[in-house]
Amino acid sequence: CVLGTISAALGAGLEVATGGGESLRGNLFIMAAAESGTGKSRAFNSVVGPLKEFEKDLVLSWNDNVKPSLTAELSVLEGELSMREKSAKSGKAELDRDSLIRETARLNKAIDAVKKKLVEPRMIVSDATKEALTIKLAHGKNEALASMNGEARGCIDVLCGRYNSMTDEGIYLAGYTGDPLTIDRVNREQVLLQGPCLSVLWFFQPDKIDQLMGTEALTASGLMP
Repeated sequence: CVLGTISAALGAGLEVATGGGESLRGNLFIMAAAESGTGKSRAFNSVVGPLKEFEKDLVLSWNDNVKPSLTAELSVLEGELSMREKSAKSGKAELDRDSLIRETARLNKAIDAVKKKLVEPRMIVSDATKEALTIKLAHGKNEALASMNGEARGCIDVLCGRYNSMTDEGIYLAGYTGDPLTIDRVNREQVLLQGPCLSVLWFFQPDKIDQLMGTEALTASGLMP
């Protein structure tokens, strides 16, 4: 629990050159099994608690000091865009066509940039789909995130394909190695990760080991090894 929490706190903040152009980060994948009633949750909550409190303070500070100005900026930009569009439709635009296109493109770009910033900062997720995990990683500081759960049965079910016909280990592999990853989905914006850094600390009952080791995709892809 302590090792996993230190790993989560490090995030992508430490990288050691190991020679030959290779490097190693501090992110660990820890999946620990113990019988029910042996104190998993007690240990987990005691050790991970301070990091969760830190994240809570981070979110509160963001909501008080960052979100209001971003929301106001977005409102102003959308208002400007609306005025441009109305004037263009009425034929009373102050700018010529090319200038109007450039100005509209500038406003749309600025609006998209603000919307990307309007994402609550997170350091920890407890149970997330591949899509949600990818988005949180993309918005994490230095693309770092920790998946931490003291009762991770649900995490394993999702990993093994609860919501998809295929397993979801791809994001975990990229998050461990730091390899670039692009996620494309219909009707959703493309998510591009340059060097994701994911830490994992999961506690569960021993029966889930059989599920993990018995899923060929997880052993063949390299996640379990």
